[in-house]
Amino acid sequence: MIRKPFDKHWRNFLFICLIPIFVFQCRPNGLKNHCDPNQSSYLQNLTLLLGVSESAYFCGNLIQSPFLNKIKIPRFIIVTNVGLDAATSSISVFRINPNTGEISQVSGSPFQLSNRPRFTVTNSTGTVVYVPNIGNKSVSVLNLNPETGSLSLKHPDLVLSSTPYSLALDPNGKYLYASSEQNPEIHRMAIGSNDNLTILSPAMPTSNPSGICR
Repeated sequence: MIRKPFDKHWRNFLFICLIPIFVFQCRPNGLKNHCDPNQSSYLQNLTLLLGVSESAYFCGNLIQSPFLNKIKIPRFIIVTNVGLDAATSSISVFRINPNTGEISQVSGSPFQLSNRPRFTVTNSTGTVVYVPNIGNKSVSVLNLNPETGSLSLKHPDLVLSSTPYSLALDPNGKYLYASSEQNPEIHRMAIGSNDNLTILSPAMPTSNPSGICR
C-alpha cells in the first residue's frame, strides 16, 4: 500500500488554526501578571500605586484608596475666645502652612459661640470639636470642615450638673470626660455613632476639680 504524502493544504490549515491559539495563550499572560486578581503581582502593583496617592488608574479603572483619603494631617489651630459675655464669645480657626509654619485665619473666623467656650478637643479624624462652655455649664459638639476649617453646630449643647473646665477624649473615641470647676468630680459622657453625647452617671469623684484632663 502506497502512503500518500500529507496534504500541504491540511498543513496550512493547521498552521493557521494554531497561530491564534498560540497568540491568545501567550500574549494575555503578560497582562494577567498585573491585571488578573488571581496573580500575586496584581496585589503588589495595586498596593504600590495606592500607597503613594489617594487614587490611581489601574487596569483601565480609577481606584480610590480606602486608607489615604481618611488620613487627615492636622491643618488647623482652634483658639477659644472666652469673652466676658455672649457678645464677645467665639472660636477662632487658623490654617497652618505645612511648609513655612505660618498661620492665617480661615474665612468666617472667628465663629460665634455665645456660651463662653473655654477648651477644645477634637476627634481622631479632626472633623468634630467638643467644647466646654462656662456660660451655661454645657458641652458643645461642633462640625469642623476639613477643607475650609469652618465651624458649625452639630448637636444641641449637653448641659451638665456643674461647669465643665476641660475635656479629654479616650483613645477609641467612645467616651468624653470633663473636669468640673465647681464640684470635686469628673463628668463622664458616651459618644454616639453620630458624635452626640449622653451623660453617664454617676460622676467620678476627684480631689482636684479644676485640673486639666489629659
